[in-house]
Amino acid sequence: MNSLFIALGAAILYLAAYHTYGKYLGRKIFKLNSEAVCPSKEFEDNMDFVPTKKPILFGHHYTSIAGTGPIVGPANMIETIGIPKQVAFTIMGVFAASFAATTMDTATRLQRYVVAELGNAIGISAVAKKHPATFVAVVPEAEMEVS
Repeated sequence: MNSLFIALGAAILYLAAYHTYGKYLGRKIFKLNSEAVCPSKEFEDNMDFVPTKKPILFGHHYTSIAGTGPIVGPANMIETIGIPKQVAFTIMGVFAASFAATTMDTATRLQRYVVAELGNAIGISAVAKKHPATFVAVVPEAEMEVS
């Protein structure tokens, strides 16, 4: 129960700091102006400066900030063989997390297990075997390391 209070306290402190420090940065450091015109509207030329809808802009900012390049690239490669994009992102997320959190040998075994389970779940029995699962688990990650 004590950890719950610590987590709630930390969340409240983070929210308070976010709002107070964020306002301080906006007013004093960056001198933000709510009347300022966005460059994509001010210099709109339908080539380099194009106003974008907020959900699309959020997606672009999120992928840039989160640094998911090593996940998005191989996930797009996996998508080309017919696996849906969200599943491909999930697969690459599991691969990246397992490589970051464990040793190479353990990560390979975990990835092989995940690939085999996914192969069984979506009905691709060839991927459920040991060697093809290892190949599918290691090759996209090796591509991540090279790029």
